[in-house]
Amino acid sequence: MKHPIKMLLLAASAATFLLVTLPAYAQRLGGFEELGLEIEAPSARILPMEAVPLTVTLRNRQDHPVVGHEFLDSPYLKVYLAPEGAPFAQVRVYPGLDSSVIMQEVQMPIGYKLSHDVVLWYGETQEGEGKAMFPLPGSYLLKVGLSSVDYKTSIESNTLTIRVVTPTGADSAAWACLKQESAGDQIDSFLFFVPSAPDRRAERRRKLEDFALRFSASKYAAYAWYTVGLACCSKSDRDAAGASYEKALNRKDFPLRHELLYRLSSVYLTQGDIPNAKRYLSVLRSEYPSSNLIASVSQDISTAEKAK
Repeated sequence: MKHPIKMLLLAASAATFLLVTLPAYAQRLGGFEELGLEIEAPSARILPMEAVPLTVTLRNRQDHPVVGHEFLDSPYLKVYLAPEGAPFAQVRVYPGLDSSVIMQEVQMPIGYKLSHDVVLWYGETQEGEGKAMFPLPGSYLLKVGLSSVDYKTSIESNTLTIRVVTPTGADSAAWACLKQESAGDQIDSFLFFVPSAPDRRAERRRKLEDFALRFSASKYAAYAWYTVGLACCSKSDRDAAGASYEKALNRKDFPLRHELLYRLSSVYLTQGDIPNAKRYLSVLRSEYPSSNLIASVSQDISTAEKAK
């Protein structure tokens, strides 16, 4: 017969082992509401009608895994804007998720972090009106919310203050011209590519090119060239689109520079010019290593190389 005291000590040791190790196997799984949502912008001072590149970051700061999803865009991501002295109102950002896509929940481990770039430039109000988000000088409060897959739970980010300053120097003259344009072409849409009737596209492109040449020293000129590039791409005029994007890229402080690099890489790839497509991808990686645009164009280039 085994010694009773020895048996008792072994049983106590086994129980202690179970008590120590059990929590590691029975770790609880947190809900969506336990995730953290943060936003940051590279610059909080912009000109009227400028775009604001926003980085949205989803984090799990808990001491246990949390269930969530990985789509930081509309319709799950909601943007709320409040001009100085006004209440917050939701603004729909373009583009959004195809409603036919079904998002899947995933387990986000301890320390999980996901960042996504969103450009806030033009959006749609609750009344269905498309307009610039930051049209006039003043202060704007900005925050975002993120819904769970079933839309039953939502989390909210920190609040940023975006200050829209009165243009000076070359930007002042360009801004004065933009305000004059509001008599015909709405000031909210002049610098933004809005699909229009075929008989107006050529006129719109001419006006934008004239504006960009006349106010070439202004930051607004880069927006005009960017818009011309979008218009040319819509007509499959890739050569003209590339030339317009190149002109916008000359402005080093253009807020949509990362998107220009992505679009230039895509334009050259469409033309079969893989070396130049890779060159602009390389610049994108170097200047914006965390951009979510890198994966898309990288995959396209890889596919094109395999097809050769």
